[in-house]
Amino acid sequence: MSKTHVTAVLVLGILLAGCEQPTDPVLAVPDRGMPTSEPTHMLGLTADGPFDEVQGTARASIQQAATGGRASGHVDFETPIGTIASEHYSFTALQTAASGFAAKGAYELHLTTVSGNNNRAQGRVICVAVVGNQARVAARVERLWIAGVRRDPDEFFATGLHNIWNVTDGGEGEGAVDAANLMFFTDAAGAALHCDVGANPVPQVATDKGNVHVSGD
Repeated sequence: MSKTHVTAVLVLGILLAGCEQPTDPVLAVPDRGMPTSEPTHMLGLTADGPFDEVQGTARASIQQAATGGRASGHVDFETPIGTIASEHYSFTALQTAASGFAAKGAYELHLTTVSGNNNRAQGRVICVAVVGNQARVAARVERLWIAGVRRDPDEFFATGLHNIWNVTDGGEGEGAVDAANLMFFTDAAGAALHCDVGANPVPQVATDKGNVHVSGD
């Protein structure tokens, strides 16, 4: 459990917040294809992008990923981080396969950018990988609202809109600190890459508030 004030500002570079959204719920968004020659994926901090191509980086700790992994909790970032003014999410994720990282569960996300753009997303967890007290999770967006307008998540990517994130369970008791990432929006290829090797390009920071639980068999 943690109540640590976030003072670190993440250098997000090209991952800028999206522009203000129109109120037309049927706005067409161009599909963005994934290259096949490199292990890259598309990432954006908001559902409406922009989405930038980022190369994935394998992590040696993947070899120690637990079976029967599970993670749950809620995360609150109330101090601005880069272009995100605030972000709150809750989730449950339970590994369902003896090998691999397939999982079941659900999540909900609320975020507001410094420009006042807001996103709300709900969906289904598709994987969780647990290494020690850390977990990385990917989920498919099934319901989406941008600036209060309901949108079809599948209009952004032909393979479906997904969220990826990482959390660290800092334990319980006085002085315990949990950490997490801002969620990133991506396509199916980015979600699969995150399940396999980790695709979130920014470090975790201590959460303003929240409580995260991570365990593995």
